Parts: sequence; C-alpha cells; structure tokens
Amino acid sequence: MTRPITFLTALVSLASSAQAGFGASWWLNGNDADTNAFITRAVTTLQVPPAPQPQVERIALWPGMETSGNGLVQSIIVSFADPSQPAPAGCNGQAGQWCAFASLFDGTGQQSGDYVPVNEGDMLVMDYQYDAGSGAINQTVSRDGQTLSTFSSTTGTAYYWDATVECEQDAGGQMPAYSYHNTEITLSQPDESFGDNLQKTASSDSGLSSPDGGLTWRVDTINIDAAPCDPSS
Repeated sequence: MTRPITFLTALVSLASSAQAGFGASWWLNGNDADTNAFITRAVTTLQVPPAPQPQVERIALWPGMETSGNGLVQSIIVSFADPSQPAPAGCNGQAGQWCAFASLFDGTGQQSGDYVPVNEGDMLVMDYQYDAGSGAINQTVSRDGQTLSTFSSTTGTAYYWDATVECEQDAGGQMPAYSYHNTEITLSQPDESFGDNLQKTASSDSGLSSPDGGLTWRVDTINIDAAPCDPSS
C-alpha cells in the first residue's frame, strides 16, 4: 500500500535529497480517484501540542487530501529548528512555536499561503471546501475566528483524508502526541462504504459514523499517539 505524497521532501527551497518518514496516522482511504463519490468539504480542529525540545529540523503535523490530479492538499503545522527565520525556513516566530500554513504539493513543488506562528494549546480550524463552479479546493486555517492562512488550488477532486506525522533530517525518535476535534467530511453523494477502509497506526478515535446514509462522516475526537518516526523509513 502506498503512502501519501510527502510534504517535507517536496517543500521548495529545502534539500531535495532529504529523506522523510511517517509516524502515527489516521488514514481514511475512503475511495479511489476514479469512483463517483469525492470529498466536497473536510473540516477539523487541530489542537497544537507542545513543540519538541529541543526543536530540530523538522516535524510536520497535517491532515491531507490526495486529489485525482495527483495533488496533495495540506494545511500544516511545522516545528522548525529556528522558527524566527522567515518563510519557508520558519515564520518569524519564537522558540517553542510552530508554523502553520495552508498549502498544496502538486507533484513538482510546494505552494502555500502565509506562514503564521502558533502556540501550544491553540485550536486551529482547518477547512477544505470544493468549489464546483471553479473546480478549486479552497483551504482556510483559522484560530479563534481569525483567518491565518489561505490557499486555493485546482488539481481535481479529493478522495481520501489522512491525519499524520512526518519527520525529516534530525527529527527522528519519539514524536509528540496530539489530537483533532469535530472532524466532519462531506461527500458529493452518499457512500455507505466510505468508512470501511479506515486505517490506524498508533492512533485512536471516538468513533466514525454517518448520520445521513453515507453523505456526511463525523468523528468527535482523533488521538494521534506519541510514537517513533524514522526519517530514513
């Protein structure tokens, strides 16, 4: 089984030869790209964990959606070795902060909205919405009702939703535990089998269910456990 396209190995201006690995994940691989039902909206709230100490290069936590056009829609928080650096090596932040931004990897490089510093305990709403008129997926990352970063892209329709931990370079070892809340995924048409292919690696949840026959899928809490991540894997 293939893993989703990586963020960290794709981020422009970073070393293209860098290796990346995955830690814990909660992977709702609901449909293949050629099925009729696709994701029209996915919204979740990521609770920011403590940044690793010491901060090293580099850890990314993200929910992502792969698209039929071989894109990866990702709103991301990243722990950089020096968050005070300007983007894309940091976000003009401070030690102990994460950098949050909406982005897309399109197969050739990473494109993104604003990089914004965020703190432990922040509740970040990550909202992906498909615009049928334009064919774009519009991303918004917000905190306390304030928009932090946005990005719009046209790379087809999305067919899975994955929450994962990614590590690179010096960031091997135990990754931080964190959680998602009030996750809701809406499909273009009902599909009662969408939740059948849920895969969990060092993660748990409060229960995935659909109240309307497979059109909308909800899970109150997703817990991503502290687990090892090997950049060379």
